[in-house]
Amino acid sequence: MRLAPELLAGRIWRFGREDGQIFARGLILHPDGSIGDFAADNEVRWWPEDGLLCFVAVRRAVTTKFTCVEVRDDGSLLLRSEMVRVGFLKRKFFDDLRVAEKAFMRKGTDSTALQDVLPLHRRLRGFGRTTLLWVLAADAEAKVGAVECVEEGLLRGYVRRFVPYTCAAEFDADGWGRLCKAAHAIAFATT
Repeated sequence: MRLAPELLAGRIWRFGREDGQIFARGLILHPDGSIGDFAADNEVRWWPEDGLLCFVAVRRAVTTKFTCVEVRDDGSLLLRSEMVRVGFLKRKFFDDLRVAEKAFMRKGTDSTALQDVLPLHRRLRGFGRTTLLWVLAADAEAKVGAVECVEEGLLRGYVRRFVPYTCAAEFDADGWGRLCKAAHAIAFATT
């Protein structure tokens, strides 16, 4: 079924996932293309395109496409979405690099020497005044959570240990929390 604007606009929608997680209970698609009662920085407008309902980001990049799956007896519509994330995330990543409002992180046992991380740092800085937080396993308890400035835009910080992704729940929350707080204070200090 093709989704026409008049079929979509003005209705109250419940927006969620098939597993039951609800993102918005009273989402409204306004005729002007704005989305009411829904706060998401990656989906701010809507429009129909080729019979599909599309949610779009600030820079008009389509993030989600919906197709009509079922018209129910009560007249409600069940829509199913197709995430259009890869292109959107790529654009968002490069926008974030240019705006320099976020710190990027490099961690792991394969980047223990400065020469391992400098090429990445230089590449990131080529886009703007970004900050790279280079995380290492501490060789002493006193270093856990500590962050130091190596050079402009490059911070080095320490955690107790790294855990395999298969055991991610076993990460050192205290150490990572202290590290992130200290890095934020340095990277985004107001002068």
